[in-house]
Amino acid sequence: MSNLARRSQAQTFFLSALAGIVLSGFALRAALLATNRFHPDESLYAGFALRIADARDVWLSQEVVDKPPLALYLGAAALNMLGAKARYGVLLAELALRLPALAASTISIALAAGCARKLLGPPAGIFAGLLLALSPLAISFGATLFIDALLGCLVLASLLLVLRGHWVWSGSAFAAAYACKQSALLFLPLVMALGLLLQVPALGTHGRVRQLRNWFAPLLAAFVAVYVWDYLRAAPIGFWEQGYADNMPGRFIRSAEMLPRWQQLAGLAAMMAGAPALNTLLVAYSIWLPVHCLTTSDWPLRTTANLVILGFVGAYLAAYWLLEFNLWDRYFVPLAPFALMLVAAPLGAATDWLQSHNPSRALHALAVACIALLATVLPASLRASASGYALGGDHGAYDGIERVAAVLRSAPAGSVLYDHWLSWQWKFYLDHGPLHVSWQQGPANLTTDLRTFGSASPRYFVAPSWEPSAEMQSAIAAAGYSLVPLLNTTRRDGSHSFMLYQLVAK
Repeated sequence: MSNLARRSQAQTFFLSALAGIVLSGFALRAALLATNRFHPDESLYAGFALRIADARDVWLSQEVVDKPPLALYLGAAALNMLGAKARYGVLLAELALRLPALAASTISIALAAGCARKLLGPPAGIFAGLLLALSPLAISFGATLFIDALLGCLVLASLLLVLRGHWVWSGSAFAAAYACKQSALLFLPLVMALGLLLQVPALGTHGRVRQLRNWFAPLLAAFVAVYVWDYLRAAPIGFWEQGYADNMPGRFIRSAEMLPRWQQLAGLAAMMAGAPALNTLLVAYSIWLPVHCLTTSDWPLRTTANLVILGFVGAYLAAYWLLEFNLWDRYFVPLAPFALMLVAAPLGAATDWLQSHNPSRALHALAVACIALLATVLPASLRASASGYALGGDHGAYDGIERVAAVLRSAPAGSVLYDHWLSWQWKFYLDHGPLHVSWQQGPANLTTDLRTFGSASPRYFVAPSWEPSAEMQSAIAAAGYSLVPLLNTTRRDGSHSFMLYQLVAK
C-alpha cells in the first residue's frame, strides 16, 4: 500500500473513530439529564436565568453575582427557546438549563482530540478524545448547570483555533470563556504558550506582534463589555469583588492541612482518568518526561508541547493544594482534557513507534489499544453515567423537592413559606409561585414573626431530613402554632428527604 493510501486510510479511521467516540460520550452524559434535581449552586444559577428569561431582572441588579454573565444568558436563551418554565414546569426547565453544558461537554471531546492530534499526533488525538469521553469527572458534569463544562469547551476551542493559526477566532473563543467565568484567565498562559510554540517558527517579528494583537483584541472587548454590564446593573457589589471575596484564599495552607488537602486533591485528580492503571501511567510519565528532557539536548516539538502541558497541570494542582482555595470538584473539569493529553501522549508515542516499524499493522494496533482502553475505563464511566460518584450535581439529597414545590404552588395567594436552609433552591423551584418565601435567621426570629403576622395568611414550613429542625419546631410551638404534616417525600433509595408542614394556630 502506498504512503498516500495509508494516510487516506488513517484519516478515514481517525474521523470514523472520533465520530463514534463523540456519540458514546454524548450518550454517557445525556443519561444524567433527568436523573437528579438541582444542587444548591445550580438552583442559584437557574434562578438567575429565570429572571433574565422573563425580563424581570435582565441585568441581575437585585442579585449577588460573582461571575460574568454569558453562561447565565445562555441558560435564559435555552429556557426561552423551549418555553420550558412557563409551559411545562420545573422538570422541563431543568432539562433546558442543562442543555448548554451537555453540548459543551460533548463538543469538548472533539476539541480535545483535535488539540492532541495537532500537538502530539493522530494516535494521541484518538486516545485523548476517548479518555475525555470516558472520564468520570467530565461525565458527572456533562449534564449540570455548572459553568465549568462550558468554560472548558471554550478554552479548548481557543487552543485548537490558535494551533491552526486562526488568531482572531481563538481570541474570540477565549473572550467568550472569560465572559462565562473569570477563572478562564488561569488558562491564558497555556493557550499562549502552545499557540506561540507551534506558530512562532512561521511568523516574523512583525507577524508575531500582529497576531498577538489580533488575539488580545477580542479579549479586551470582552473585558469592556463585561465591565459595562456590571456597571449598568448597578448592584450593591460588583461580580469581581464578590468573586474575590468568595474564592480568594488570602493565605497558604497550614502544615496540618497539607496531607488532608493532598488526599482530597489526589482523589479528584484520579477521577479525571477513572482507572488506577491510567493514573499510574500519568504519574510515571510525569516523572519520566522531565528526567528525559534533562538528559537530552534536542527536544522535538511534541516533547516541548508535553512539557508545557505538564508544567501547567502541575502548577494548577500545586496552586490548589498549597493555597487555601476551595477544593470544589468542578474546578478541575477544565483541567481534565490537558491532564488526559498527558495520558494520551505515551500511548500515542507507542503507536507511532509501531507504525514506523510495521506500518501495515499500525491501524490494527490502534484499534486494539482503543478497545483495551475502553475496557479499562468503561466500568467507571458507566458508574458516573448512573450518578454513582459524589461528583457534579446532586445525587439524591434533594429528591422530592419538586413534589414539595408542586404542593406549595397550590397554596392560596399571599401564603408564606418560612425557610432557613433552602433559599437558593426556592429561587428556582418556587419561582412565580403564589407564596412569599420568608428567610428566618434563627428560632427567635421565627417566633417573633409568627406572633406578629402568623394570622394574616396561611404559613408553611419545610424541614430537610439532613438538617436539625428541632429548635425551629420548638420556636413554632412557642409562638402558639402546631405543625400539620402535608407531605413526606423520600429519595430514590427510600430514605426520607423532606417534610412539608402547614402551621395552624392552637
